[in-house]
Amino acid sequence: MIDVDQVRVLLKELGYTEEDIAILIEQVEHFDGEARERDAIVEEYLGKECIERIVGEIIAPINSRFRVKGELFVLDVGAGSGTFTSRVRDMLTGMGFNPYVYGLDISPGMLDALSRKGIVAVWGVADRIKESIRLNSRYLGLDVPDRFDVVMSTLAFHHFPDPLSVLRSIHSVLRIDGVAVIIGVLRHGYEALRDELKDVHLGFSVDEFSSYAREVFPLVDVEVLDGVYCRVSGYEVGLFKAVLRTI
Repeated sequence: MIDVDQVRVLLKELGYTEEDIAILIEQVEHFDGEARERDAIVEEYLGKECIERIVGEIIAPINSRFRVKGELFVLDVGAGSGTFTSRVRDMLTGMGFNPYVYGLDISPGMLDALSRKGIVAVWGVADRIKESIRLNSRYLGLDVPDRFDVVMSTLAFHHFPDPLSVLRSIHSVLRIDGVAVIIGVLRHGYEALRDELKDVHLGFSVDEFSSYAREVFPLVDVEVLDGVYCRVSGYEVGLFKAVLRTI
């Protein structure tokens, strides 16, 4: 399994500065520390009912977009331990699709958790997905496609320093007729969550995320997920869903 020292080397290969690497390694160490408990942590934040609701919200635009139930190449960006990745895979399989599912994450601990769920674990950074995939081939011997029918990301965007760069990165690996589905945290004012959860952003408003997305994708639909909340340390934050397409 890849370790933190190797992560530093790969980040240098991707062209990050020493300052950027220090910040990213701090995130890696935080998420490595909770990797084995991550599924339970997510369930505590959301509850089983909300988790299943989110999975359904991810599945709906995929099912609408791909009427023919054939092969489907899916990439989960910032997949964590695969709480949502594995459920999406299982539901797509049950619907008659033949999904090939990949989970991209920067944390070695999370990659190990993904592998244990039978998900192809891809080391990478969200704002340089295509370049990360190439490094996996060159240094880790992992054969990963460079285009996907579906790119999903769930409860990860508030951890990404530059959301616009991540959206461009997603666009770069999405097939022309594909669909990106993003579940994110709505803007809130709870500064305490920055340190506790290593959050970079205090969520995004619908208008704010729509504005980012429209710089990259011509077809953008962002909406509040009514009745779905993440509860952390006594704080309650809402969620949004973004469906992004090129055609």
